[in-house]
Amino acid sequence: MKYYLMIRSRPRPDDPIPQAHDRAMSQLKQLPPPWGLTCDPWPKAKDPKDYAEVVILRKCFGPSITMTAKYQHRAALDDEDDWFRVDFFSKKVDYAMLLDSALPAYIGIMRAYRAQLMPEDFLLNEANNIRDVPYRTGVYNIAPANFFDRELCQQAFQLTPQQVLDRLQGKIAEGRIINDGAYVLATREILDLEQTRQLNASLKPLLTS
Repeated sequence: MKYYLMIRSRPRPDDPIPQAHDRAMSQLKQLPPPWGLTCDPWPKAKDPKDYAEVVILRKCFGPSITMTAKYQHRAALDDEDDWFRVDFFSKKVDYAMLLDSALPAYIGIMRAYRAQLMPEDFLLNEANNIRDVPYRTGVYNIAPANFFDRELCQQAFQLTPQQVLDRLQGKIAEGRIINDGAYVLATREILDLEQTRQLNASLKPLLTS
């Protein structure tokens, strides 16, 4: 089953794209396989001529793992994000390692304010609804694995990160505070589309009621 991980950060105008990219890549290179960067030299990012710079990292991680990095032009930020997308086949990777160590490391490396891991089928079926909810102020669904920083917890749920974890206690596989945000590991199981919908239906009301 193909899975999709999206990690979003709020870019700063004083953090040029080439430096931001090289900083993230050098830190990813310190992680062990299959989730650590293996290509050396890595594909470079340059300042974009228009909207954004996109770098695709194929064959730079373990089998089936592809990362795409998008950097917003620093002169036209507004509310646009930098983002990192990781695509992989769940049966071909060390999924437990992703949940336990790689994803928390990615969140720190990429200075994320949100991250969500879900089956690609869920994304494809819910894409229009997901896009209707502003990424920086709202949360459409609780995915199998999630990270929401303090600002997003407040904007989306009117809760602190610890209050988010308290509301979900006993209903999720694990919850912890990392990078001043809530890391919500809803399940360690690999879910399909319908299971992901059921998971969201059971958990999201606990944060919005």
